[in-house]
Formats: sequence, C-alpha cells, structure tokens
Amino acid sequence: LNSQPTAGADPCYIHINQGNNFIVTANYSGGNISVFPLNPDGSIEPLSFTIDLNQPEFSPASHIHTVVSSPDEKYLLATDLGKDKIYRFKIEKDSNGAFLNRKLESVTKLESASGPRHLAFHPNGKYLYCINELSGKVAAFTYEDEKMEWIQ
Repeated sequence: LNSQPTAGADPCYIHINQGNNFIVTANYSGGNISVFPLNPDGSIEPLSFTIDLNQPEFSPASHIHTVVSSPDEKYLLATDLGKDKIYRFKIEKDSNGAFLNRKLESVTKLESASGPRHLAFHPNGKYLYCINELSGKVAAFTYEDEKMEWIQ
C-alpha cells in the first residue's frame, strides 16, 4: 500500500501490535526503535517518533534486533545484541489507539558477549525465551505480574 522511512540504519525486525494500530521497527545499526501509526486499511502513517538506545560515548554500540509485545499488550520488549540487554517500554493506550511511552521501564542485563537476538513468549504467557546469537544459549525467564526473572 505504501512505505515510510524508519529513520534508523539497517531495519531488521517489524512488529504489529495485536490491536493493529501501530508498527514498531528494530533498527540494528541505528540502535533505535521506530514507531508508526497503522491505518485500518493497512497503510502506514509517517513516523511518530524514534527511541534512541545508542549512546555513542558508551561502548559497545547498541544493535536493536527484535521488538515484541508482552502477551498482555502492556509492554514492548526489545533486544540489544550490542549491549547484551533486553529493554522494556510501557504501551499506553488513548482514545486514538495506542502508542509507546518513550520512558524506559526496565532493563535486563544478560551474560556478557551473549548477543540477545530474538524473543518468544510461551503460549501460556508465563515464560519468555531469548535466543543469544553470540553465546549460542537460550535464556529462559518467568514473566508474571509484569516482572521478568531469569530462571535458566
């Protein structure tokens, strides 16, 4: 139908929320997340905003690889392969649909040099799994009452 620029280098993942009213992209080399409103006909509105997770003064650089909503649609989680972190942002809903709060809710630090790449929730919504590209390990977390705790 149409296209929009992401305002981030090397977009590598796209997520559509369950309500189908916004799209979020992970921009790998840009180290940022782009947020777009989505129209009922499937067309994409211009970029609403980006969230920059790359702080050049700190090494290594951010490499955002995946963005997914929590099963309850309250949070958006993003993996940062460069900094070995999983970020969590609150999804806030208003009369016009939904948007992402730019304030970082929490950060989960993984093992050094693990390289978190993709996230998947168990169908029951109580477990979260993260595949780590650099270490080759799968990290398992409980996910309950909006809290994420490493278990394995």
